[in-house]
Amino acid sequence: MRRRNFLATLGAAALWPSHGYAQQAALRRLGYLTLSSNAEPYLTHFRQGLREFGLHEGKNIVVDVKSAATAKVLPDMVADLLRDKVAIIVTNQTPATRAAQAGTRDIPIVMAPAGDPVGAGFIKSLAQPGGNITGVSASGPEAAAKTLELMRELLPTLKRIAVLLDANNPYSKPFFEQINAAGKTMAVDVQPYSVKNNDELEAAFPALVKARSEAAIIVNTLGFPAVALAVKHRVAAIGTNSAFADAGCVLSYNADPRDLCYKAASYVDRIFRGQRPSDLPVALPTKFELVINHKVARSFGMTVPQTLLLRADKVID
Repeated sequence: MRRRNFLATLGAAALWPSHGYAQQAALRRLGYLTLSSNAEPYLTHFRQGLREFGLHEGKNIVVDVKSAATAKVLPDMVADLLRDKVAIIVTNQTPATRAAQAGTRDIPIVMAPAGDPVGAGFIKSLAQPGGNITGVSASGPEAAAKTLELMRELLPTLKRIAVLLDANNPYSKPFFEQINAAGKTMAVDVQPYSVKNNDELEAAFPALVKARSEAAIIVNTLGFPAVALAVKHRVAAIGTNSAFADAGCVLSYNADPRDLCYKAASYVDRIFRGQRPSDLPVALPTKFELVINHKVARSFGMTVPQTLLLRADKVID
């Protein structure tokens, strides 16, 4: 069975000492830390993954969800989780992992997922993470270049594209670098717009429209507010979250959240069984999801190639 085979590849690991991670009698408490705009679909899929490993809320576990409106409140939420004596902190997206790492070097942290965890300094290597952090890496920054390739298929005359980046997310740097490198090979001018807050995000869209950007790629952690602004300003956008296509992006391309969350749940299960986070290799995505909003594409006068429609996992009409 594929899922069980995945678990076997993680290999045997030594027992993680103390802290009550293997407690059996009491309800075991998990902290789930995320930015509010990125809670779904990951949280729902993660909960489903937990159930598949026999971890049921109210029966043998409690999941304490902390959803931050902005990255600056994440450290306070980590402090709340530590006061609640959670056994494991599960982090959704890179800023949440960074905040959890700053808050504790003892309690296990499971990335679900985080982008470029080696580059962000969360782990030593994918094979031997070391420390208290393990889990799932999101699609590597090299996959970001694929978003530009997909937009070029939709818009063969594309010459200039904007990339909306989250200044609070260290993953934004490799994300942009890969897209920029791809742009050079395709003779596409790639323009970065790095924003720290909602005011800067709102100002970025009139600026990129004025600069005659023909489309925009939105990094995941900017969330639905960025998608809403793209819709408002009539910017053809690509998202890196499957829900972004439903919200108004022309298409989205990202690692399959169901697969990522199942893998994250497997790490929770193994740590509860006594294994060390430092000895559990970090998993990479193996499945990717392409969603095309055909209705939005047509509204921009785009003709979606049949070959692209056939490759899509979901087409919205």
